[in-house]
Amino acid sequence: MKRKINLKVLSLALVFLSTFSFGQKKINEQSYNLDFLSAQYIGAENENEILLIFKYEPKNKKEFKPIFSMKITYSIGDSDEEKTEIIEKSNHTIAFYGNDIDQQNPDIYKTIKQKIDLNQKQEFGIVVFQLRNITQNYIDKIKFTYGLWEPENESIRIEKSYSIDIGK
Repeated sequence: MKRKINLKVLSLALVFLSTFSFGQKKINEQSYNLDFLSAQYIGAENENEILLIFKYEPKNKKEFKPIFSMKITYSIGDSDEEKTEIIEKSNHTIAFYGNDIDQQNPDIYKTIKQKIDLNQKQEFGIVVFQLRNITQNYIDKIKFTYGLWEPENESIRIEKSYSIDIGK
């Protein structure tokens, strides 16, 4: 009797371990494209802002399910000093628009309208980061690192770094 119980416990443990290890999808690359579209510096009295605009599209007909991380990393100008921040605990914001961006935010749309097709068949989104007060004066470049959570395994983020020239 004792032996049967131990075998059942062992069997259940093996089933659990194999399901846990093999049930998790290994993800080695992003399931989406996050393509840089535009960067702009906006200077105002006591408030300077850098807008970073990206286009989000799932790869290979994957599910359209952007799951945003709130962690960003950046370095400004020629500096190698990186700063990591959590958007919710900073002055920065992240916004997401669909193919109605021309209605939702006409100013952003004017900046990128030559780079996107609002009528394309594949679903897409526009991701806008507003980085506020990271510099007192205009800078011409930023290194920005970001990654969304993976829809097939929401415990995985694959970050990508972008070297970006900033317009005025």
